[in-house]
Amino acid sequence: MNLSSKNIVAVIALIVLLVYGGLKGLVYYKFKDAVDSTSAQMRIFATLRYESISSSLLDNSVTIHKVSILPTGFEDSINVDEITLQTQSLSYLLSGLDSIRGSGRGGEFPERLNITMNGLKIDLYGSMVDKLEQALSQLNGIIKDKIQTACGSKLYLGPAEYRDMGYDILDSNLRFAYTFATDGINVAMDWSTKDMASATLKMKMSGPSRASTMAMISNPPQLEELTISYHDLSYTQRSNEYCTKQGKYNNIEDYIAAASNQDDAAYALQWGFVPGPGIKQAYKDFLANPDNIKVSIRPPKGFNQNTIGLYKAEDMVSVLNLEIIVNDKPVRDLSFAFTPAESTSDAGTVVSIQERLKNFKTLLGQKEIKPVEKAKPESKGPAPRFHQVKMSQLKPLIGKQARVYTKNNQIRRGTLTGLSAETLNVTQQVHRGEFTMNIDKTNVKKIEVFYAK
Repeated sequence: MNLSSKNIVAVIALIVLLVYGGLKGLVYYKFKDAVDSTSAQMRIFATLRYESISSSLLDNSVTIHKVSILPTGFEDSINVDEITLQTQSLSYLLSGLDSIRGSGRGGEFPERLNITMNGLKIDLYGSMVDKLEQALSQLNGIIKDKIQTACGSKLYLGPAEYRDMGYDILDSNLRFAYTFATDGINVAMDWSTKDMASATLKMKMSGPSRASTMAMISNPPQLEELTISYHDLSYTQRSNEYCTKQGKYNNIEDYIAAASNQDDAAYALQWGFVPGPGIKQAYKDFLANPDNIKVSIRPPKGFNQNTIGLYKAEDMVSVLNLEIIVNDKPVRDLSFAFTPAESTSDAGTVVSIQERLKNFKTLLGQKEIKPVEKAKPESKGPAPRFHQVKMSQLKPLIGKQARVYTKNNQIRRGTLTGLSAETLNVTQQVHRGEFTMNIDKTNVKKIEVFYAK
């Protein structure tokens, strides 16, 4: 029986579609099984949920949509719009997550891997950040009255301070990627948080050209070049304004002068080193005009990175070929010290504070944290959290933090500041002021208010 050319094309197209659909289905079930297995293994620590999984055979990628991670013991979850994993070939996708763990294909890693997380959201009013907030409060308590800090009595800023700056949720995108090349490994990491800042890390290492566990052990990677680039969006300007108020300065310029000339002990505890005159001046220039910072190192060939701790601060600049560029202007004087000079009172202050900081086994509030001052009596009432409330219950809750979920799938966050027969008002702290949203009551699906019940 003879087939017309149109029929032949139709048959070929049908075969291609069937093969394509079969491969996509296979990739889906492979990854779904791997993700579900991982979720089951981590259930003791957190509950992982997701809405769907999709794949693209054109660029060898798989995407998990609407991911929610609820850590055990918390009421708030970490939400991610989508997580995408991309490798160099279809075979790695078909082998599921084993290939990413390095346990598939004879212990080989993918030669190329790209993982992106878009829409990673952390609620700064949630219970999840409470322990971090408490730990930072104790850290600032240890330092208070012992060293001069530019931002009032606060050396470390955290969730509470971010909220005062106008951030109620951190909305971030992240990417991690590496490629095995003939001359080594290239690694890249990107991070950006909406209305805050963005940063990029690029690293080149010599070493194994084969992406296997044995190759990594027998020929450990050696750092050739590392570059970190930072771009400020609005964080520094907001923190300038916040600290100007906290320190009760007449203007931002006075705060910037104080911040760039703060005690060496403050620099040592905040940055991990004491900058010299050149870096301090560059820091002052950046605070006055926050734009970009670029830091790079290029160790000499054959440099043993395990010996880095043996070098003095004054030798590291030349040994690592350190370069710092602030607002596109190279910093010429890169001198620094790891600790304040022993002859100064700052040196003893840092040692004293560091001894007390040893009590902090973690920033998440484990049992061994030592109280800063006299232990406060434990609160007998329940801790505040978000409660779902009815419209009729809102009036006595004016002034509290609220989350309003609308029928068109939007979330309005801020302080509940007003209520009328037709609308309710939610006010947000924004850059240089406040913004009040008038929300039609008929468009409200759900309301949550933050208070102790």
